[in-house]
Amino acid sequence: MFILKKMDHTISTLAPSSVTMLSREAILDITSRYPRLTRAFWWNTLVEEAIGRQWLVSIGQRTALERIAHLFCEIYVRLQSVGLATPEGCELPVTQSELTDTVALSTVHVNRTLKELRRVGLVSMSSKSLVIHDFAGLRSLAMFDPGYLHLEGEGLVKDRFSNVLLKTL
Repeated sequence: MFILKKMDHTISTLAPSSVTMLSREAILDITSRYPRLTRAFWWNTLVEEAIGRQWLVSIGQRTALERIAHLFCEIYVRLQSVGLATPEGCELPVTQSELTDTVALSTVHVNRTLKELRRVGLVSMSSKSLVIHDFAGLRSLAMFDPGYLHLEGEGLVKDRFSNVLLKTL
């Protein structure tokens, strides 16, 4: 806990991940010695805030169909930007129960919505994968504009952090 005295949430991963704990002193040292890395952290914070605003819109204004379609578009575009998606789709190792928690809908509602997305030929889920049959249609249904993810500019998300680290360390 660096800035806040106590965290109000937990963090978990959907896939095996490497995690490193940094002390407050280490973060202060890194951010004072490497201003480009500080800007990368700042950029990430601003993007996370933009994503949070989109989630508020989803919960407050999007239908169940639009909400799940938007989630699938966001996941797909983010994974695509770091080379972890193919034109056919991406890994999505979530259960239907985890999906219901994510989109704040009941299990029955999510089940019906997934069936509808499959029926109209937009997506299907199989063995922990999201299969995208018609991304343009999915994007249109979700009214998805990836601009809030800020993936344009000097490089993709994966390149921003790796380039900053390589150039500064």
